[in-house]
Amino acid sequence: MKKRILVGLVAMLVGITAIALVAIQKQPKPSPAIAMARTSEEKLTGIGASALRQAAKEKKYLFLFVYEKEDEKTRISRKTFETVVMKLDARWSAIDKNSAAEEAFVRKYRLTGAPTPFVLAIAPNGAATGGIKDISEARLRKSMLSSGFQECLKALQNQKLVLICLQNRSTKKNMEALRGVNEFKADATYASFTEIVMVDPADPSEKAFLAKLKITDVPQEALTVLLSPPGSIVATFKGSTTKKALAAPLQTSSSCGTGGCGPRGCGPRK
Repeated sequence: MKKRILVGLVAMLVGITAIALVAIQKQPKPSPAIAMARTSEEKLTGIGASALRQAAKEKKYLFLFVYEKEDEKTRISRKTFETVVMKLDARWSAIDKNSAAEEAFVRKYRLTGAPTPFVLAIAPNGAATGGIKDISEARLRKSMLSSGFQECLKALQNQKLVLICLQNRSTKKNMEALRGVNEFKADATYASFTEIVMVDPADPSEKAFLAKLKITDVPQEALTVLLSPPGSIVATFKGSTTKKALAAPLQTSSSCGTGGCGPRGCGPRK
């Protein structure tokens, strides 16, 4: 069985539903609920969109308190949120999920069916990295992921394959590893739904991410990890790669269904 890593709608992680979150999953096939790319080009309005743009400009995390009632439960939860979020180097705001001005934003992040109140964590690149029901400083900090993790999560939420290139100046066969990766990305069959993410395996901030990739030691040779939506480790390659080798496991990956990986099986049909 292929290893599962993260990403999708993981209700049990934080006690809410319909939010793109981060967790270890064992799913037999991709969940369509993470296909947030459908509204990625839609013009976003409202408080949520404004806060999102400002956070991206400042390259900071955004924490949004999402509510739909002005009851006692919401007031207590919001007060707790405002107390703990002040301790973080992040942007924050609050949105009424039922406000007409927030409609596109709510649709983009799949918040329609989520029970409120809760806090939505969004990385500087726009990837949703957490939905926190039981609000605490520790939980908010846990949702602030490393840059490599953020980039992978964003690509997966947009239903793309991810080629994680784990290498630095100390690892061997860097160019040999990148050769196949670049050829794969350049192929018209895969180009439009493939992202390359470079990660330094010796970077302490990426340690937790590498652990989710089942990598516990800093490699001596370059490693290439292929992920498919919603967050499956399709294969891991040590040292040199070729386009053929990278493409081979996509044809049979159980995480991609019988057609292989890609939005329509293994890439566009000729």
